[in-house]
Amino acid sequence: MPGLATRSAHRFPLNGRLSPYCEAAPDVYAAGDVARWHNPLFGTSMRIEHRTNAAEQGVAAARNLIHPGARKPFAPVPYFWSDQYDLKIQAYGHLRGDDEVAVVEGDLAARRFVAAYRTGDRVSGALAIGMAPQAIRRWRQAILTRTAWEEAVGGSPPKPRPPTPFPRLCAGHPHRRAQQA
Repeated sequence: MPGLATRSAHRFPLNGRLSPYCEAAPDVYAAGDVARWHNPLFGTSMRIEHRTNAAEQGVAAARNLIHPGARKPFAPVPYFWSDQYDLKIQAYGHLRGDDEVAVVEGDLAARRFVAAYRTGDRVSGALAIGMAPQAIRRWRQAILTRTAWEEAVGGSPPKPRPPTPFPRLCAGHPHRRAQQA
């Protein structure tokens, strides 16, 4: 099995699985795109391939290495963004395994909206398409503080819905039509 050899006889497997403290083994810390760790905020193992996460995880790993008596778990609200032609896509949280997705601002048909994700009775994620960055920022705090769905969105959570495919957002985009012609 491939691994990391050290000066001692120890060998650490390079499976990318870290503790919530970014620790691969006693006194061995790691961070970055290939590092999978248990995120206690969501109660699940995560691997996030985005530069924002890699930088934040590196800071957390260094802090825990330098101050072993005051270690803190790495429990961020994951974030990513991408510009696809003139369409901005932004997301906070864990956008998998949700019980519900609701458009809470904007218009899905116009391809300008914010959607909130619910897992159990809590807000677990938010996705913004074609919206200004300020439209989604308040949702980061709701995810971080594990705000109740009812408080954040209003009304009690409906019964789980059957899975529905997310629409292809760029299919009708003017740039796509030009490329397909």
